[in-house]
Amino acid sequence: MSSSLSLFPCRACARRTLRSLRRYATAAPVANLDIYDVVCVGGGPAGLSLLAALRASRATSHLKLALVESQDLDRGRRWKLPEDQYSNRVSSLTPSSVAFLEGIGAWRHLRRSRVQPYGEMQVWDGVSGARISFDWPSTSAYTGIPRAPSDNTIAYMTENLNLTAALLARLDELGGVSIFDRSKVEHIGHGPETDTLDLSGWPVVDVTSAEGHRQLAARLLVGADGANSPVRTFADIESRGWDYEREAVVATVQLEGTGWGGDSRKTAYQRFLPTGPIALLPLPNKFSTLVWSTLPSHAAFLKAQSPNDFVAMVNAGFRLSPVDLDYLQSAPRHSDAAGESDSAATQLDVEGEVRWREQHTRYEEQMVPQRVVGVQQGSVASFPLRMKHADTYVGERTVLVG
Repeated sequence: MSSSLSLFPCRACARRTLRSLRRYATAAPVANLDIYDVVCVGGGPAGLSLLAALRASRATSHLKLALVESQDLDRGRRWKLPEDQYSNRVSSLTPSSVAFLEGIGAWRHLRRSRVQPYGEMQVWDGVSGARISFDWPSTSAYTGIPRAPSDNTIAYMTENLNLTAALLARLDELGGVSIFDRSKVEHIGHGPETDTLDLSGWPVVDVTSAEGHRQLAARLLVGADGANSPVRTFADIESRGWDYEREAVVATVQLEGTGWGGDSRKTAYQRFLPTGPIALLPLPNKFSTLVWSTLPSHAAFLKAQSPNDFVAMVNAGFRLSPVDLDYLQSAPRHSDAAGESDSAATQLDVEGEVRWREQHTRYEEQMVPQRVVGVQQGSVASFPLRMKHADTYVGERTVLVG
């Protein structure tokens, strides 16, 4: 007999008591309190995929579920961009992640024309030139059986908005989830104890929205609410981390072609520089997403460039030496006669400087990405890079995901 059942004088009493506890999530005997089996705070890909998995599974499809999200999820449902525009917030999904999404029925809802599989990754050191490549071998190392030509994908690139929209579509298809979006978590505490019901050990989430105030009691509270998680704070789980003192510059760029291997053999590239790595990850057609991790001062420099100069700097990032790159990003700006700096006439000619330095730099053209020829308007942005890790991801009636 388990430890929980051993508290009761007989198995029949134990089962009747446990059944009554499970019925808590089907009725709410306490006024103004809704009772759920699982309440998830956070409607990003992590929270949505968890809820979709619970609803899709026979073992958990009967559970009463709720989602609390501060953003308007209808915007995610209506999300749409032209075929020649891509969001600068993307994810690289492994085949295992895709298999999970297929298993819960969400993968078929993705706009596949906006998903780009790739079968190879080229990574090298920007100082020594040491290089390593990642791909699937033509023969399985485990079985010795040759792989199908189409079975060479190491990851899939897709926009976060595409993934979110697909998960929302799957949740809408499954039903059975109470969604409280455009809602703010005001407080998380413990439930009441009455003559008929003891929820003093259950988390209760106080939620406010334009529709008013609600209290959601949870048998299990899930925190999918990011680094500054109210759920983690409620569970008294410490987190530790540090600032890398780097920023990631992101952008959607267009290449001169579809890649050296064409549409059938897309490749991701990453070069490690002394100030941080620069990566170019393939999107459909001639597009790629840029992630350049660098010093905050260099990030500010990149974001201040004209489209042509930004494109020149991205091409330089994969071709020029670290010394050349440091000069381009740190070159002094000469003052004009009036004593003003950075005028159009006195700024460094970034595009011309890159062109001249490339003529005096040796590199193998097909070992670096095809040339970037354009950057999508409004896609250049940056965000600080920090590490944060919770001491544990499981608390009393509480878990953290994502």
